[in-house]
Amino acid sequence: MKRSLSKFIENKNIGIIERNNTLFITLEPYNRVIDKEYADWFLKKLKQLKTELLEHFGKETFVFAITDHNVDGLYESNSLLLNPNSMAYPNY
Repeated sequence: MKRSLSKFIENKNIGIIERNNTLFITLEPYNRVIDKEYADWFLKKLKQLKTELLEHFGKETFVFAITDHNVDGLYESNSLLLNPNSMAYPNY
């Protein structure tokens, strides 16, 4: 496993749950506030690691959410909707 994937999976602010053929990935405020910059970092990493994450867990797709944020207007989205221009917007 690549170091960047390992660091992503071990990040305590990122929750990963496996159900059937899907991963559920959430960015949560464990030991830091989820601000716009951190949400953008999370989206960038998801885009970079998308294929590796699915292969590592042996899944076909993932659903992701960012606490107190919408991604492209959605509270929860899936890997098929994640595109290079995706942006996170705070709910408040």
